[in-house]
Amino acid sequence: MSALPSVLRPVRTLAVPVLTRCIFGRTREAAFPAPPSRQGFSTSSTRSNQDKTQGKEKEKGKASLLRSYFYHVDVHGQLFLTETEPKNITSCFKSAPFLDFFFQRLGPNPALDRSSASSTPPKKQTPVALARAELENDALQEGYPWLSPCGPEMNFVKAEATPVVFRELDEEGFLHWGGSLKVPFDPAQMVVDIETGYLYHPSPRSSDAETTSQYGPYSLLSSALVLTHFSSTLEYGDPSSAAAAASSEQPDPPQTPQRSDPGPGQSTGTGLGATDGAVAGTVEWRGRRWALGVKPGVMTEMQVHT
Repeated sequence: MSALPSVLRPVRTLAVPVLTRCIFGRTREAAFPAPPSRQGFSTSSTRSNQDKTQGKEKEKGKASLLRSYFYHVDVHGQLFLTETEPKNITSCFKSAPFLDFFFQRLGPNPALDRSSASSTPPKKQTPVALARAELENDALQEGYPWLSPCGPEMNFVKAEATPVVFRELDEEGFLHWGGSLKVPFDPAQMVVDIETGYLYHPSPRSSDAETTSQYGPYSLLSSALVLTHFSSTLEYGDPSSAAAAASSEQPDPPQTPQRSDPGPGQSTGTGLGATDGAVAGTVEWRGRRWALGVKPGVMTEMQVHT
């Protein structure tokens, strides 16, 4: 059978092309507007129910986007994902902008407050709030008392000593922490953990107006910092020399640098008092010997020793 002449071949019906999604710069909806709805078709109660349903679905969608990540801070101030092995200088996070962002948002896990609060939580909570609370409670039970939230990401943290560790003390008298954050050093506020021998300094505060720090009262001085600046003059458990240092009249020490406009994550260095009347030793800094206080035990519940 011979082929039909071209004039007798059936004509194909073409589907609307994808190009109609944007015709001459317009969206498909603009190019093909929907017919107007009939007057009186939608009532206020119908619209209200639709809005409520859409709102609930939106909240459920947000709750499903929540994700938990788990981090570990060692005694050197290095940050790792918990599952990272081995944990060393090559496997820790090193990006200064990331570390600054991460640590500036860090604070206590809200589940800590809920576990110690005497009042009952509100009965009505959004799906997102309920999902967050569940993740926070689970993380606390796993030993993660710190949280650095970032949108739907729940970054839970546990620390070998404290979540913030001062890594370096520069010549200008500033302690370095996080990625590139600094806080003025105040030698008069150093304290000692009498169980471990670790040295601590008051934690950073975001402004002078804050009387407490989101990182807890004290933050650890790294072993590298202590070895570099204090090891040769550090004396533990010497009450006589400590008392003499505390009571002796000596010239005022060099002024510690101060910031009149502390930035986020920075403080003026004015510290919190150690255990009243307790002295754990002495250390020399810039030609003067300073008494070391005894670190209070208020951080015990927030430390996770591994």
